Amino acid sequence: MRTYWWANPGWVTLLLMVPISLIVAAMPKQAYLEFDQARQFFAGTQLLVALAGMLAFAAGSGIVGYVTRSARRQKTGGAPASRILHSHYRRVMLLVGLVAFAGNIAVVLPVLADPGLVIAFLSGKASVFALLKERTLQVPGLTSVSNLAALFAALYALKPKIADRPLDWFDHSFAAMVFFAVMMRAVFNSERLAIIEVVLPIGIIWFGTVGARWRAWLAFAPILGIVGIVTLFAVTEYFRSWTYYRYYYTDYTEFVLSRIWGYYLTALNNGAGLAELYLPTFDGAYTMNWFYRFPLFPWVEADEPTFWEYAFQYATEEFNNTSGIFAPIHDFGAVFGILMWFFLGVLSGRIYDGYVQGKFQYMLIHPTWMIGVYEILRLFYWGSSKYFPTLIVTVAIVVFMVRHREVATAPIVQRSVHPLAPVGGRGDRSRG
Repeated sequence: MRTYWWANPGWVTLLLMVPISLIVAAMPKQAYLEFDQARQFFAGTQLLVALAGMLAFAAGSGIVGYVTRSARRQKTGGAPASRILHSHYRRVMLLVGLVAFAGNIAVVLPVLADPGLVIAFLSGKASVFALLKERTLQVPGLTSVSNLAALFAALYALKPKIADRPLDWFDHSFAAMVFFAVMMRAVFNSERLAIIEVVLPIGIIWFGTVGARWRAWLAFAPILGIVGIVTLFAVTEYFRSWTYYRYYYTDYTEFVLSRIWGYYLTALNNGAGLAELYLPTFDGAYTMNWFYRFPLFPWVEADEPTFWEYAFQYATEEFNNTSGIFAPIHDFGAVFGILMWFFLGVLSGRIYDGYVQGKFQYMLIHPTWMIGVYEILRLFYWGSSKYFPTLIVTVAIVVFMVRHREVATAPIVQRSVHPLAPVGGRGDRSRG
């Protein structure tokens, strides 16, 4: 199947991430000072390193696509198409959805149990936001399973393609219940990324595939996505911080646009600053953050992150993202970091190519994997504790579904002779 460019990791990096990075680097120093960035690090050498990493990622993804397309042209036959048994697919979707719902609703359950606190939050009281963060249930492991909502969103959207059954009223009702829990967690725990994690996979699956009739407006879907993000940010930020920042900004629209841009600007500048001021650690603290934070590994301890020392001198604790682009650079240095981006591009390209070919294991992985591509400027999503449970459960589901699938074979074409009759050699004639 064909996809729009914004479902391709290589093209997203080249056409979205590289231009945004160049715009950030071209911003005047006053823009950095607005967000308490004492020095502009994202320039010169660090800008070149970031661009080299992104170009290496895009090149790795493109090479895989070129090689596999050439191989498919030379291949005369293909494997028979396969689909997952609907009964097994629905069981998996229900199990993942129930775990995601329980994880998300448990986080905000203490808040929902206090209607007065909810009303105070909706009325815009500035002092309530910090209290909400304290009331939400932060249990190691609980927040990890709540992130399975992204995988459930992919399973939900993929059902007509993989299980060969249309979505019915039960699927829609169950999905609405799970997404409501995600919305509650995003609002009360200030996790806007939780909403993006369910919207992006559905968008890639439902709208990212080019059908029989190519729709030009879908090629510009990222613009609609930006409008959606701005709207989401405007709604959530009003309750979160506008009551405080209203004394620093005269216009709410200016405040919203400035804050959104500030997240990308500060993330890239923080990442560049850490790469310039500190030597590589070679401990994987940035690229394998899940390993240090996952509750199954309590004996593993990471060194105290250098970001807080850096923030004390050059930045602020509020804007604490350190950019996904610089994560391999922080851990392994510029040369090995860029090489790592190339291999990540090869891996991303392989996943994408399998998705395009309709292989269900890649169809499950690709929609959630693309979240990491779209978040590449702010954080290293693939190495976070947010994505690790999703990846592990996805692999487990693939192993399970391989054992419970149907293989579609070509139908037998009936002839006038018996199928067990001997086949005569060339030149043989029947005698009457």
